[in-house]
Amino acid sequence: MKNFKNKPTLFSQIYDDIKDLIETKKLTEHKQLPTEFELCKDYSTSRITIRRALFELEKDGYIYKIRGKGTFIAPKQIIQKRSHFSKFYDDVKNSGKKPKSKILSFRIIEAGEKISKKMNINKQEKVYEITWIRFADNDPLIYENIFFLYSRFPGLESFDLENSIIYDILKNNYSAKFTKGNERFTACLLTSEQASKLNKKKNDAGMKIEKTLWEKDSIIEYTTAIIRADRFVYTTEYNLNEGDIEK
Repeated sequence: MKNFKNKPTLFSQIYDDIKDLIETKKLTEHKQLPTEFELCKDYSTSRITIRRALFELEKDGYIYKIRGKGTFIAPKQIIQKRSHFSKFYDDVKNSGKKPKSKILSFRIIEAGEKISKKMNINKQEKVYEITWIRFADNDPLIYENIFFLYSRFPGLESFDLENSIIYDILKNNYSAKFTKGNERFTACLLTSEQASKLNKKKNDAGMKIEKTLWEKDSIIEYTTAIIRADRFVYTTEYNLNEGDIEK
């Protein structure tokens, strides 16, 4: 680590140096940082300056702290662009990690009151219900419940969904053409069950996503997903025409 003594905005220089070490993978995920005392010696600066740099690094998701143990390098956040249809598998691969899924249950059930309203079908109509955990490497990131229209995808249970890209299966084997999608994002606190599945603590910050996918006029998928808020960044982009922004 570098000595930035006497440089202006010293804490920002230290922030940038540690950030660079993380982004160039010289400091790897979950590696413990030196103590504040050791960082003070490394950078020839005060504890106040070190604490400010660490505060900013933690706020920006580069490090995390465990009380009584120290400060560690945070796993890389996964970027998901919501201006187009985004696949978890591709987003995780693009982050340099290996995507994996673990099915907790796979059932064929009647839609019932709630799901029939969400999918605009009869309560007695059959749907697939898939509950699974989505991983990046070995880190659980998403606790997800998916409902597919059974009549549209008969025999889906025969596929190896854990080791395949599910939308590729739907496209290649059922000629599925998703024509419209809607997603609703809300902040949430993790329940005990959700936290246990995601290696977090009860009441840690999460994000709930409700997704609906159409094929022409029919809803063929409804999904609820609980996301670890510390591991995802969602972005969107849009075009502007002259006059769209008023003073």
